[in-house]
Amino acid sequence: MTLVEQAIKYTRSLTFELSPPILYDVGFEAAVEWLAERMQETYGVPFQVSNDGKPKAMNENMGVLLFRALRSCL
Repeated sequence: MTLVEQAIKYTRSLTFELSPPILYDVGFEAAVEWLAERMQETYGVPFQVSNDGKPKAMNENMGVLLFRALRSCL
């Protein structure tokens, strides 16, 4: 039972990391800021996110694709 519970916990965590709700709820820019903070907390590597404040012309699918690519690069 312990191993099953642990596997479920890791699966949920991985699912959350790959596609966090903030990406869908708030958008790409907020998700990138969250990712930078998460990487800093987890690995101690400083990140700086810059945003020009202008609206980005991208649909949700493009935002998801770019977020996953950025996460893989980091």
